[in-house]
Amino acid sequence: MHRTEGTNHNLGMFTNGPPATCVEEDWLNAVQEEIAKVIEDSGLALKTATTETRDQLSAAITALIDARLSYHSLI
Repeated sequence: MHRTEGTNHNLGMFTNGPPATCVEEDWLNAVQEEIAKVIEDSGLALKTATTETRDQLSAAITALIDARLSYHSLI
């Protein structure tokens, strides 16, 4: 993952004043892939654009935490 490097970026941070930071495809793709990796690493399958969902990342994090807690309770 990397901080935004789009035109007018301010030390890799978004700002609320002019000029606006241009969001570039490389940054958006990096964010997408970082999120997708968490979902896939939890054992969940990524859904398609036609599947309305807003809870995959939350479900993935919960599954990863539950798996870790279950593992440690067995030790």
